[in-house]
Amino acid sequence: MTKRFFFLKLLVALGLGGLMTLGFAPFNWGYGVPVLLALFLLLLRGERSSSAFMLGTGFGFGFFAFGIAWVHISLHQFGGASLGLSMGMAMLLALYLALYYGVLALIVGRSKLGLVMTYGFLFPVVGVLLELVRAHLFTGFPWLALGYSLTEIPFATFLFSTMGALLSSFWVYFVAGILVLFVFQFAIKIVLARQIRLSGGETLLRFPLLYGLLFAGIVGIAYEWIGEPIEPSGKPVRAGLLQGNISQDAKFHDDFIYHTLDTYFDLIAKVSDRVDLIVMPETAIPIVYDGRDGVSAHFHRLAELSNTDIISGIFTGDRLTERFRNGLVHYGKNDQTDHFYEKYRLLPFGEYIPFRGFLSHFNDWVEIPYSDLEAGQKEQAPFQFRSTEAKGSASICYEAVFGDMLRYQAAQSEFLINVSNDAWFGESIGPWQHLQIARARSIELARPMIRATNTGVTAMIDHQGKILGVLPQFETDALVGEFQPMMGLTAYAKLGDGMWVLILLGVSGLMVFVTKRYARRLP
Repeated sequence: MTKRFFFLKLLVALGLGGLMTLGFAPFNWGYGVPVLLALFLLLLRGERSSSAFMLGTGFGFGFFAFGIAWVHISLHQFGGASLGLSMGMAMLLALYLALYYGVLALIVGRSKLGLVMTYGFLFPVVGVLLELVRAHLFTGFPWLALGYSLTEIPFATFLFSTMGALLSSFWVYFVAGILVLFVFQFAIKIVLARQIRLSGGETLLRFPLLYGLLFAGIVGIAYEWIGEPIEPSGKPVRAGLLQGNISQDAKFHDDFIYHTLDTYFDLIAKVSDRVDLIVMPETAIPIVYDGRDGVSAHFHRLAELSNTDIISGIFTGDRLTERFRNGLVHYGKNDQTDHFYEKYRLLPFGEYIPFRGFLSHFNDWVEIPYSDLEAGQKEQAPFQFRSTEAKGSASICYEAVFGDMLRYQAAQSEFLINVSNDAWFGESIGPWQHLQIARARSIELARPMIRATNTGVTAMIDHQGKILGVLPQFETDALVGEFQPMMGLTAYAKLGDGMWVLILLGVSGLMVFVTKRYARRLP
């Protein structure tokens, strides 16, 4: 192969990867993702290990360079980094994530297992295992896991509530492998009929399809026998979700805090007589909590006079030691009855500095307020309210990406609360991808979610991931709506990612044995 031809293939891989972004919010062309993957696999045919790795990395780079390009906005527009530095860091992150597809292409390219084993078994299993590694290695970054492309597809409710969005990526890889085998089956029958004959009427698709049916059957059994009935719990709750639309450029300036407080006090006055619960965004009040200062005293009075539960994003911690946490406070009658949630899963570079020995000068390049926070406890008690018997469990921003980590919340609460400040990502596709991820969490745990953000996308989501109401981005407003708390545990809430990995490996091992034992002369 000439260098020019390989370069052309690399450009095609980049383009296919870039198009993968269209499978996710806000485009939601999920059906196209396995097709693009299949075209990528066909592009790999006949390549040596090193070439396959380069094509895979190119495909992954195209995917993430387009899919998470919004990362540079927070660094450049709001973090003070130069355009070159912010773009360079965003591309380095994309390159790191691309390596997972490089490894996948390398494994597929080196495989000597034949067409059926490689595309029918190896590719989907290794693909989903690499998604799992990406979700945990170096604190994890499972953004744009392929399972999320299924969110708009009707059977997502079944899949996500049984095996979770992350492990549902298996089915995207599996369909892509089946499409490739279908192409080769067609080629064998039409083009190469005289050169390759399959004995006994066997086809390339027989054992992979049996594999898919067996695994789908197990998923169905788990859905029916392990998952509990999902039923309404108590009366519907009326909530007001506040979207302050506070300028990210000015939000953390000391002289801007009064404007911020006035904005939220006005929104509270607008909705307090119509709702049971008010939720404000992540760090809506960008100061450190002091239960006895004037700000807290005012919220205590508002909550008591309106008989409304108020939750706000705020920093917690100790001003003397300068050890702070990203938190939520549920205001009670006084500071003794306030209840907190503190963020456990912190965002690398935005909320803490990883690999301090190598990146000690990061804060000299990028100025992000409160970028060196402490983590809260891994599992925390739910909020309990005066206005409703239903309990609500919280997550903050980036935490919504980690479905397995949030499973405990289904057992202790009837609805989910998520707050975020996606103003960091400007007018990009990032906030819509974040909303899609939040919808997946609702489906997985069969719990409605109320989601308050600073600039959008503020939304109310039911237990099946359907959007009950949403505010336009970049408007100061309050979303008022009603949602039904739910009870009952899904199969995913009980089993989690780890159990499904074991089940997948067991089924895959069984099918490999069966295929080797009974298949004859399969290519």
